[in-house]
Amino acid sequence: MESRVSRLYDLEEIDIEDELEVELAQHFATYRDAIFGKTEIELHNYLQEKASQSRQDYTEIASALLYGILTEPEKARTHFQCLSFVNRDHFAAVLTKLQPIAFTIKFQIMNGRTKEQMLWFINELTSLNVQNVDPIYVGLLRQIRSGDLSPANTTFCYQILKLLEAHRGWLDMYPRVIATAVYTYLRMITEHRQNQFQTLQQREIRFMISLLRSKWLACCMIGRDLVRLLQDVASIPEFAQLWNEVLNDPQKLAPTFKGVHSLLQTPTPREYLRSRLTPDMEVKLLFILQNLRINQYQRNLGWFIQRFLSQSDAFYTDIIRYLVAGWYPSNQILQSDIVPRYVIIGSMLRAIKNPVIAANVRLALIFDWLFFTPTDNIMFIEPSMLLMERSAERYPYITAVTMEFLRYSVDEYFPPMRDYMAKCVATGMRIMLDKGVIRNLMPIYNCPSIDDTTRENMQALFSEFIVKDSGNAPLPRMPSSVSMAPPPFATPSPTLGSSNAETPPPKALNGEDGEIVDQHPMEDDDVDRYLYGETGGEESANTATETETETEKESDGDAIMDNGTDAEEEPTQPPVVHTPATEMVIDDEPEPPVAAPKGIESNQSYWLFGDSFNRFKSACTAVLEMHKEQEEVILQMAIAKRSLKEILSVYLRMGIPGETLASSIGPPICDIAVQFFLQHQPSVTNDMDLDTVINDTATDTFDVLMTTLWHSEEHRDKMVDLIGSMTQHCKKSRNVVGMRWWSHVAGRAAEGTRDWMPNIVKAYKAFVSLGYPDDPIEQCLTRDLQLLAEQNLTSFHIVVLLLYQYMPAQTVGNTELLKLLIMLILPNQMGQLITLLRSGLLRVYGESIDMDFLVSTFNLDAYETACAWQILVAELQGRQERTEHFMNMPDTISLLQAHPLDEITPHLLSLFSAAQPTPTLLEAALQVIPSANATRDKIQLIMTAMIDWKQQRKSSAALEKSMQSVLDIVEAQSMNDETTRQLARQLSTLQ
Repeated sequence: MESRVSRLYDLEEIDIEDELEVELAQHFATYRDAIFGKTEIELHNYLQEKASQSRQDYTEIASALLYGILTEPEKARTHFQCLSFVNRDHFAAVLTKLQPIAFTIKFQIMNGRTKEQMLWFINELTSLNVQNVDPIYVGLLRQIRSGDLSPANTTFCYQILKLLEAHRGWLDMYPRVIATAVYTYLRMITEHRQNQFQTLQQREIRFMISLLRSKWLACCMIGRDLVRLLQDVASIPEFAQLWNEVLNDPQKLAPTFKGVHSLLQTPTPREYLRSRLTPDMEVKLLFILQNLRINQYQRNLGWFIQRFLSQSDAFYTDIIRYLVAGWYPSNQILQSDIVPRYVIIGSMLRAIKNPVIAANVRLALIFDWLFFTPTDNIMFIEPSMLLMERSAERYPYITAVTMEFLRYSVDEYFPPMRDYMAKCVATGMRIMLDKGVIRNLMPIYNCPSIDDTTRENMQALFSEFIVKDSGNAPLPRMPSSVSMAPPPFATPSPTLGSSNAETPPPKALNGEDGEIVDQHPMEDDDVDRYLYGETGGEESANTATETETETEKESDGDAIMDNGTDAEEEPTQPPVVHTPATEMVIDDEPEPPVAAPKGIESNQSYWLFGDSFNRFKSACTAVLEMHKEQEEVILQMAIAKRSLKEILSVYLRMGIPGETLASSIGPPICDIAVQFFLQHQPSVTNDMDLDTVINDTATDTFDVLMTTLWHSEEHRDKMVDLIGSMTQHCKKSRNVVGMRWWSHVAGRAAEGTRDWMPNIVKAYKAFVSLGYPDDPIEQCLTRDLQLLAEQNLTSFHIVVLLLYQYMPAQTVGNTELLKLLIMLILPNQMGQLITLLRSGLLRVYGESIDMDFLVSTFNLDAYETACAWQILVAELQGRQERTEHFMNMPDTISLLQAHPLDEITPHLLSLFSAAQPTPTLLEAALQVIPSANATRDKIQLIMTAMIDWKQQRKSSAALEKSMQSVLDIVEAQSMNDETTRQLARQLSTLQ
């Protein structure tokens, strides 16, 4: 059977179809066939009948409409209205299908359009206060990938943040979502330190401060890891005051908050530790932990590290916290030869070179041990203990560093709780000895390879368990089949290697800035044998268990030396929590800026372009020289365009990054676009190919770029990458790029079909995410259109109507764009817009009408005021439910009561005329008339509407009653102007 093309995911040919998508697509295909050719009334009858037949039929209809919402943005509003119409269970059937999509391991390959539609749909459901949407928010927050600074991930991070901000009132009712959001964004703030993410980081900071202060007790559900997360951001000025209150004035955050002690004594629930691993990451990590034998895991772990941990070492901390307290092996796994947790943790430690990250990871490893109580799960502390025990004989450096770190943490992490932490660490050791996690501490203490400093640390921590006459029990060792080399593909990044050896470790936060000295330096060749390195031959599977007690001599093959390497120092002390009298210091310096690209000239592929670059740059320089004759400018422009064609031809065939090429060709192209800003007119039509564009004297180099993008469907992503990267090199004229994009679209849209528009919109969204990663797409689009309106009003009018149809998420309800529209629209364009609104093909105001904007329209010119209300009425007209909702809004009633209505009376009469005089609408209409002092314009408006209803034979008891009420008002207030009296007489006659 031929496989379908996925409309939800960007699948490769070898990928298996998603079963849920196949099911939804089948229901949608059946639904689409069933409604083909039906009128609106027939469609409603079909939906009503189908949804009422059985539970299964209802679920199939709901599933079909959900798939339509996710895959057809231009029809999403219609599908959602149909779904609301057939809704029988508060959208439970839809949420049952939507939740697996939010948690799917395929989410990272979900196409951008589907993600946007999913977020739009969730926004609509949240606005309706639909129950049980909160688990979907939790799933979406999990899909924000830590350690991933790609445009797609940062954009998604911003979109979820914007969604939470928009529904703050709803969020306050769901503590679980609050805690998950806080855990997520406190982590993301530390990753968004680079300059290009500054806007996003500031927005995250504002949201976190607001949420932490207003919902502190809900945030405390996170437990002790909340302290660790706040410690990471406390050096950011906005968090400094909050951190001080946590330590010194806890009741200021919440009257019942007992202080940081209570937080540190509360274990973090698993769900929050899991939340920083996407479902895809968790599945792949659990595959290693649940299926791979101890001599088989290295390649899979190396692949995991390369794929998920290569961009940010800080993500190691999240992984270690998950391994320690977020997942526990079953008894069946513990008794098998499946790779144990401590081995995975050790292998990950080996891949870290940054000393600050290494200290944070060690703290993550022993964090729960510092506050361990008899009621806690022993699995919190088992990995760190086994790591020390199994390394003692062959790799004492590991035991020494971990033991020293544990002692230092007890003494310095939070001095007011020093005695409490010492007691907790001893309690944990006692329980591990009782439960048989380890048999005795003496084999470690007496091990010849352990130095005196480590013994001293053991005495300080575990003196009651150090019994020197307890005999010489054999020391359990790591299975000899475990490889101690770093995992394949997991070679540390050069930026985390020797160049960072001078990076200062976290300073003590108790006021002492003493330098941390590694008392157990270890040569790189020894480190290479650590956790759990090369062995001298194959071992049987029976030796690969955690209960391995066999003692064997080290063979020469165990030590594979790395000659010529220097000694490596790593910090052995953790970040420490402040006491009240001290100042917090944390490593939160931004990463060094990446050097700006030197352009294609420094790229090894430069020779492929021949002399095209020289000709292109020379021609562009000549064009920009103002003293050139017109004929010379036309000639040089032709040379520049033809040279650019040759450059783009090579670029599309080769694997050259768009950023590299953009740094060379972007500035001259943007300079030409700016210099000829007013002179340039859109002349590229839909039937013009690239050569025609080049030969046309009215075009320029940017037209060549857009024409190449237009006709290169196979390479459109590369062209989007190039044009998006250009904006970074045209900072003074960045919006000229977006303006010229839509100017080009306007030229091609002037005639012919527009079935290409969805692809161009998709490309534009990708362009914005690359060119303006920190700006909302609505803001970018509005700026581009404002500039387009200045350059060519005709192009603006062509494009804006298209965008209301094909980019509703960014245009509908966009007040700034609406202001621009009513200021510039001409009567002939208004007629076209009204036609599209009345037919339901587009919307301008949307569901949430901006009442502040409507109030402001009374201060505009009469024409602009009329335009604003004419557009609104056209959108509402004939839609009874929306009309009633709008008229019954308190803001609407107050607005109509407070302002003169003469200018908008014709439009309000059209709205009333198209509606049915239901009791709800009549009640709202009567409220427009002030009860104390009715004014002429308002009483005449309502009487005229009632006369029109009677003449249309829309009579009802409610209408008769309302008519009498109006006549009573006229009589009571002695309104004597002739028009009012005439209307009153006619209304009385019609009773």
